[in-house]
Amino acid sequence: MAIQSTDLRTTVFKMGSFRGATPTAPGPTLRTSAGKAFNDEENEHFIVNNGLVRYIVNASPTPGVRVIDFAPTTGADDCFYLPYRDNNITSVRLSGTPDRFFTDNLSGCTVFIDRATNGDLIVFHANRQGLSYKPQTAETIADVTFEREVAIAVKKQIHDDAVASQYNGATPVGSLFKKRYNRGAAGYNNAQAFIGSSERFGGGTTVVGFKAGGAWQFWYQTWNQDSHACRVIGCEQFYP
Repeated sequence: MAIQSTDLRTTVFKMGSFRGATPTAPGPTLRTSAGKAFNDEENEHFIVNNGLVRYIVNASPTPGVRVIDFAPTTGADDCFYLPYRDNNITSVRLSGTPDRFFTDNLSGCTVFIDRATNGDLIVFHANRQGLSYKPQTAETIADVTFEREVAIAVKKQIHDDAVASQYNGATPVGSLFKKRYNRGAAGYNNAQAFIGSSERFGGGTTVVGFKAGGAWQFWYQTWNQDSHACRVIGCEQFYP
């Protein structure tokens, strides 16, 4: 089953794991722009060395939910897969024949999209957990769209540094921040508060890219899991 953009409005998709991972097929590997192995430092740029993988859409025990798993040799369709790393930024160049892109689920991360000098799109997944929420207040805890300006600034800076060091000349063409993709979550919380329910947002965001007619488009889907069901509460195309 090849996932379509129309599916995102009705079916919840969550990112799964790299199925059958072995030492010889460990999934997409990352390297720093300096060629170092991943060493768990912060604010580093990691480039996907083999972003071309196969994906399968699997059933889930939760009704209405599908899981996208990535496999070394089996599966119906090719795709680009971009993992993320805590407090760092990862990137992949979309160069090749696959017409689908996936990255790990978002819960505060930022996606940046740039166009390289040869026309390829480059997608970044930036994460800076330590700066996002502190100091907390009652208002910021209640606001699921809240993100500290310093966290936004740091992610923008590590994105700019990554472009300068590895993709010189690339130009920014799109981005997706928490304030946008959690709007549906904020609406859900407001509605629950209005009816006196204690239920609050408990989900995440899935980002998928689709290539059609030679051009890429990127969508986000925000989903919520509450005591009743797991369902889509926000879905938009954010690029172009």
